[in-house]
Amino acid sequence: MKKNDADPPEFLTPTRFTLFSDAIIFQIKLGLDAGRDLILSPIAIVCTVIDLIRGPGKKRGYFHRLMNIGHRTDVWLNLFGPHSLEQAQENKAEKEQTTNDLSVTPEVESNVDQLIFTIETILKEQHSQGGLTASAKLAIDSYLEKIHKAENVQPKNSNRPTK
Repeated sequence: MKKNDADPPEFLTPTRFTLFSDAIIFQIKLGLDAGRDLILSPIAIVCTVIDLIRGPGKKRGYFHRLMNIGHRTDVWLNLFGPHSLEQAQENKAEKEQTTNDLSVTPEVESNVDQLIFTIETILKEQHSQGGLTASAKLAIDSYLEKIHKAENVQPKNSNRPTK
């Protein structure tokens, strides 16, 4: 059988495991998205009512601030972004080839994909060392603590609604 030039190279063809893994990650992202929607929907109604009662003012209302938060969570979820580590690495290599500006540095753990990829890498390393052990739990806990500390260090955004 002759190979068609339009076919992707063999190393880009996903395996069954990669396809299954991508589908699982997509389902996790869909669940996070649905949970976020369930939380934001009633909050949006309350914010709208408050803004209607307050009337138009010089400041942006709570509803528009909530929309800003929703947009940031969309970017963080990256629902339709790469779902496999291989695909993300391929996308990163393409970006590095097209970006010659050294002042632009990618954000570490900037979205849910980075979180999933790092946990996946830790699990693969532990598995290759003879299985998942207590050291795997420590490595994952250490990484999650690092994320938690990084989130607490970020400056507060003045666009967030006050409590």
